[in-house]
Amino acid sequence: MLFNRRLSQVRKVSRALSLSLLVALLLICRKGLKAAPLDDPPGESSLPVASIHLPFVSALATSAPLLSRTWGLQFTTELSPDWHAADLRLELQRGRDAGLGSIRTLLRWRDIEPDNVPPEEYDWAATDLRFDAYAAAGLGLIVEIVDYPAWATEFRCGGGLRDGMDAEWREFVRQAARRYQRPSHDVQLWEIGNEVDGETRIRETDWDRTDEWGRGQPTVPIGGCWAGREAAYVDFLGSAYETIRVESPGSTVTLGGLAVAGEEHGFDRGFFEAFLAAGGGKFMDVLSYHWFPGTDYGEAPLERHFSLVDGMRRHGVAAPIWLTETYQNVQRHHPEQESRQIAFLSREIVEMIAVADLERIVWYGFVDYPEDAMEAAGLWWHRGLVRADHTPRPALNILRRVVRATRGIAFIVDAPPNVAAYRFREPRSDIDHIVAWSLDGRINSLAIPIGPRDRVTVTRLDTARILAGECCLAEGRTAIDGRIAITVGADATIVRIHGAP
Repeated sequence: MLFNRRLSQVRKVSRALSLSLLVALLLICRKGLKAAPLDDPPGESSLPVASIHLPFVSALATSAPLLSRTWGLQFTTELSPDWHAADLRLELQRGRDAGLGSIRTLLRWRDIEPDNVPPEEYDWAATDLRFDAYAAAGLGLIVEIVDYPAWATEFRCGGGLRDGMDAEWREFVRQAARRYQRPSHDVQLWEIGNEVDGETRIRETDWDRTDEWGRGQPTVPIGGCWAGREAAYVDFLGSAYETIRVESPGSTVTLGGLAVAGEEHGFDRGFFEAFLAAGGGKFMDVLSYHWFPGTDYGEAPLERHFSLVDGMRRHGVAAPIWLTETYQNVQRHHPEQESRQIAFLSREIVEMIAVADLERIVWYGFVDYPEDAMEAAGLWWHRGLVRADHTPRPALNILRRVVRATRGIAFIVDAPPNVAAYRFREPRSDIDHIVAWSLDGRINSLAIPIGPRDRVTVTRLDTARILAGECCLAEGRTAIDGRIAITVGADATIVRIHGAP
């Protein structure tokens, strides 16, 4: 497979780097600003760290060296004030406590300007309430501009601007960029739309939705519908890009996160290629796309990822990659499936981060929909790391550990064939984390070179204990003959190495 060939290339590069080269790189790069602290998880001591930055060495690097990696969250109940009030009250701090640094949120043009009016008549009240609360919690914003008014676009999901509406679109974007920028708000990304590779075809089932949710339109208003109209979308995106860059220099702007799914899901797999061919790459500071494990995309997640990267390279585009929606679902009334979230967080997403060089990861649906809403909508699965009654799912107990362990620059560890092992060097620090597990489920051994004065902690993410609310077993280790030997099984193990100053 394509991914297997690429992974083999990465392993060869990693193995070719001698220990002396790594040491030299570490010594050369010791200067730099100290990162904002992230407290150690319970059971690990907090120690002062030296400043350090290690260049990315993967053959698959697609962007400049990472200064940090940020995890974020998104609420699915933003548009229901009663439900969302509890999220604002209870979950923002919980997200911060888990090490999440950003939040993805909706900015709905139709709510702010339902009729074509001058800027002084825009209604920002509901949006201000959300954005101000997020900013007060210390979260950076990833803003999706979605749900367009009927007087301005063909569909609420997009499709194209009506004649003469480019100036109105630019004015709306101008006012949003002026209102939500530093120092009052830290907008880390402007996404122009959401899943913009959605089809414009109207299916019979599209008439089953309520008017509020886009009855008789290609998709819901917070989705996108530009497939087959890529040139029109490039114009739409370009107008927003140019306007934001004038009003808020240095801002990061991109296309609305791609679903990269097929016709059976209501999307066009050829959209991104056509978008790039139409010149859209110059309006894309990052690549934003979505991945939901368990969804049949017709290819493995990393193959899908590298097909996007190859598309960019063919068109001379280089951009960091942000995974702006991901989750592992749990079927309703099947709590035994909660172990899938643990496996996803501790293994699947770790591999994606390490091999695919992801800079951002956003958990979409941090809190479940209430049960009555699930029943009414006929939904059979939950997304959240937190249940609708605001009790945590077991996987939330390891989120902070995984966030901390996957910061910084990734290396593939030279390991036995049946072991997956990835090493992460924290930016501007002397702390490494290795996350390892057995690919065949059997107990395997992994030897890790350690300095004589390095401080080492081994934490086992035992699924049974996590499900029982007893996370996690940690032990200090001492090197013997310049290395430690650990056993790894189907559950992930995190090795924290604090280098001697």
